[in-house]
Amino acid sequence: MKEIFKTLISDFVNATLPDMVEREIRLPSEPTQIISLVGARRTGKTFLMFSMVRFLRKRMPANRLIYINLEDDRLWQSDHIDLALFRDAYYELYPQNIDEQVYFFFDEVQAISNWQRFVRRLVDTEKCYVYITGSSSSLMSRDISTILRGRTISIEVFPFNFREYLSLRRIQEDNISTNGKTLIKSAFYDFLSGTSMPAIIALEPYFRQRALQDYLDLIMFKDVAERFRVDNYILLKRLLLFLIANSANLISTNKIYMDFSSQGLNLSKNTLYQYIGYLESAGILQLLPIYNNNLRVQARNPYKVIVIDHGLKNLVSLQTDYGRNLETIVYWQLRRNISRIFYWKNGQETDFVWQSSRGTELLNVCIDASNPSTLKREMDSLTIAMQKFGTAQAKLITLDKDAMVENNAGKINLISFWKWCLSGDENQ
Repeated sequence: MKEIFKTLISDFVNATLPDMVEREIRLPSEPTQIISLVGARRTGKTFLMFSMVRFLRKRMPANRLIYINLEDDRLWQSDHIDLALFRDAYYELYPQNIDEQVYFFFDEVQAISNWQRFVRRLVDTEKCYVYITGSSSSLMSRDISTILRGRTISIEVFPFNFREYLSLRRIQEDNISTNGKTLIKSAFYDFLSGTSMPAIIALEPYFRQRALQDYLDLIMFKDVAERFRVDNYILLKRLLLFLIANSANLISTNKIYMDFSSQGLNLSKNTLYQYIGYLESAGILQLLPIYNNNLRVQARNPYKVIVIDHGLKNLVSLQTDYGRNLETIVYWQLRRNISRIFYWKNGQETDFVWQSSRGTELLNVCIDASNPSTLKREMDSLTIAMQKFGTAQAKLITLDKDAMVENNAGKINLISFWKWCLSGDENQ
């Protein structure tokens, strides 16, 4: 086993790292604690590690920067993997680094039992910085602090946003010239009808659909059914497809229960709650409660479901729902810097509500602002919310309409998504 570790270490030290899109997610280069990259599968955690290694290689020798994938098949030639042998293998290869600061990047740590003990001991006894990732739902942010006894900084990794997609396509962020705006708008339509998953986004449409289907199957089997020992796989699959199809819609668990029961599915409400919790834990979706300080009020109201990638909704729907896709994309753009986001409804729905240093923030998403009745509905809902929460401004994200509207409640800023996203002000 030690010789296998030596081979993997040496191979990486001598490897040329692949070209990659620079993400807008930043990692600390001299962390005081273990850095845990958490998030759903295939959101780019591994390449974020590679990006960090490439940055550090400009400052120090490559043999002080070691990445290892703990799911590498070469490690699994025996039934037991002793991670202590990794430490021994490294310092036998590079004894000159025993007193030097080194960086260890462990990918897919959940593959090894008791990995947390090894990682904690490594940080305690060696002069090293440690970064870890895991695709299992057991490494989501809610669990990782407990596993590592509070000695970690968890950094959430999300799929590509639109700026990162432009970088992938090598399209300049030129929203001034006619040609620049035309290219950006064209790219946005492609993004809206495609996917945001880094490992899938560049594929041709046919292969992209196949890859997304494989992704769904992997999530269901590995991160939910296997981890939580789900015994009703048919119910799990039906539930997941239903939630994906309803991304950016309000859902009621009671209504889902009644609907599924009427279709002859054998389930209880407790099972339904459990399965939804499993899917949320796996990172495939998030549930937004209504904006209210009373937890009981939140619990008895519907939740807004947001799937991790709008491409999954494209996969399960017969026609592309551009409006809900745009709302999903806007949510994940907000979510990068805002941890708690809600919706609000009192007759009319306000898509996203959150608290900032300026107070209560309100934002709606409208794909077709050219339709007078649709625009009026969105404006009316924001106006009611502005009056309710005592805020004098709100935003309405549109497909391609920009304006400032003043009324008796304050100002509503209509702004095209691509301008909002590229402005750097999208989380304000």
